This record gives sequence, C-alpha cells and structure tokens, in this order.
Amino acid sequence: MRPLLALLMLSVLLTGLVAGCGGGDQSGNGGEEKQQAGKDAEQGGGASKVEESDKKIALGTIQTVEEDKRKISVKLAAEVRGKKQLAFKVNKRTDITFGGEKAEIGDITEGQQAKIEYVDRDKGPGRAVNVELFEVQRREPSEEGEKTN
Repeated sequence: MRPLLALLMLSVLLTGLVAGCGGGDQSGNGGEEKQQAGKDAEQGGGASKVEESDKKIALGTIQTVEEDKRKISVKLAAEVRGKKQLAFKVNKRTDITFGGEKAEIGDITEGQQAKIEYVDRDKGPGRAVNVELFEVQRREPSEEGEKTN
C-alpha cells in the first residue's frame, strides 16, 4: 500500500511542477510575446505580410467583377475542394498586373484568364494577394486543320 501511495504523491507533484512551468514556455514572460503577436495580427500592425506558405493559387476565367465591392469571382480551370468557382476580395494592397504591367481593379473584365494568389478566410471570399491577368490568344484555324464537307 505504501509504494502505491508514494507513486500517487510523486505523480501529483510532477503534474504540479509541469503545470507551474506554464506548459514549457520558459521565456520568463509568461507567453506575453505570443499574446502581443496575436494582437498585432488582429489590428493589422506588423503582421500585414502574408507568409508564402499561407498563399494558395487559383487559375481560371474571370466570371464577375464587382468594382464597387472590390470583389471578383473566377471559374476555375480545375475543380478545387469540390468547387468550380471561387470568390475573392481585392483590397487596395492587392497587386494586379495585366500582361506584365501594373493594373487596377477597373482593368479586370469578365472572360479574362487569371492567376490569383490568395489567402483563404474562415468565412466569405478569400483575400486576393496577387492577381495576374493574361491576354487571351485566339488561334485562327489553319487551312490544313479546316474541314470542308
């Protein structure tokens, strides 16, 4: 009985010691740096840059442009997570290019091909970080390729 009691007391003491250490954060500030970083991210201060690992890429055709709401939707070239179309919020920091030149949201038109780097959001449309627009090269049918019936 005594060994069992001693084992029980030892486990209680070890549990208290681990819990008293703050779960391994031994920086001496009780995790205040992590809390401050979270506050900065919420307020947009200092954490406005998106990590490369957070970005995703969508390729497709612009379906709708709501310039006043700064929203666009894209019909995807390939299905993503069961979706064939995605919506994006285009804020003032979004880099938009058309044919390699700087562009604005007003330059985006339905039917354009686009590559969009974005960050998923929990609710609503993703946030576009970069929008790259392409001119569609229409190929004329070649004389050899045309069939006459």
